[in-house]
Formats: sequence, C-alpha cells, structure tokens
Amino acid sequence: MFPSEDMARDAVRVWSIAKAIKVAMVSSRDRLTRDPEMPDLATGKVPDRLGDHTADTLVTRPLRARFQDDSSVIWFILPRRSALAGMSSSEDAQTMMVTFSNGGEGDHIVFEGVASLSEDRAIMASLWDSHAEIHFPKGAKDLAAVLIRFEPHSARFWTGGQDFVSFVVHYITAKMTGEPQKVGTHGMVSPL
Repeated sequence: MFPSEDMARDAVRVWSIAKAIKVAMVSSRDRLTRDPEMPDLATGKVPDRLGDHTADTLVTRPLRARFQDDSSVIWFILPRRSALAGMSSSEDAQTMMVTFSNGGEGDHIVFEGVASLSEDRAIMASLWDSHAEIHFPKGAKDLAAVLIRFEPHSARFWTGGQDFVSFVVHYITAKMTGEPQKVGTHGMVSPL
C-alpha cells in the first residue's frame, strides 16, 4: 500500500518540524530499582514493591535529537550507564514515544517506534557536535558514549494556529460570529 499524496506531504512536514526543534522528550518503560524504604514524593507513603524492589514505570527525559540526511531514524547520544541505554540493549525491542513541541509556533509531534542500542562509531562521529562534547569531552571514540537508534513507525501531529497573532484572529472571529474556530491541523502519518 502506497501512502497518499497528503500523507507523503504530511510526512515531509513532520520530519521538517522535528529537525527544526532538535530537543525531544523521550518516553520509555524503564525497570527502576529503588530503595524499598524510600517514600513516594507525591504521597509520602512507602509504596508496595515487588520482592526485588523494582518497578516498571514510564520515564520521560529531554534529549537532543540527531538526524542523518533523509533517513527516517532519530539518533540520541547517551551515557552507556544510563537507564535508557540499558533498556535498549536488551534482546527485546524497546518501544518508545518521542515528542517534539514548539509551543510558540503551535507545532507538536508524537512519534511511536522502536529503539535499539548502537555502537557504530562512524555514525557517532557523523552525528557528533558541541552538545555531545559537553558530556563526552574525549570525543566520539569515548566508549562511555553510546547511540540509541529510534525507528518511528508512526507520528501524530498538530500544527499551526497557536502563535499569538493567530490566537487573536481566531478569538475575535469566534467572539464576533459566535462559532467555534478551527485552529491548525491534526493528523497521523503511518507508516513513516
């Protein structure tokens, strides 16, 4: 099945927006080990845990996204000791959600896909930049750094209509006509 012309256009738009935003919120299920006596910060209670004091929980963290040319892969450079790198190195595929948001422009994208660990130093070197250098001053050959390869299979997007001028125009129109206004566009692209 071939994507429609609209879906192909939407896919180009989604990738263009993601590449412009650069920093993503990356969500994954992580198996965290916690002190069994540590209280939950929200409730103050010591939570019930499994016998080994682990919990499968959803964790979200901001990461700088990196892209190679026209590839439909998103790369992240992480410390080898990070929980995400540990989860992605398991034999099971690590399902993740990667979100890009530029609230000032009204652009929001949520990718769903699969992550895996990569040790490819040539790709690491091609993606290396000053942001990576801050965390790994020894450079792309530093074995403490690993790559997470994220292959999205779908993306939901919401674009446009949320900047200040658009808001004012839609607000005034809604007040004058008494009718709700359509603001921006929403859609899904799958497969990517």
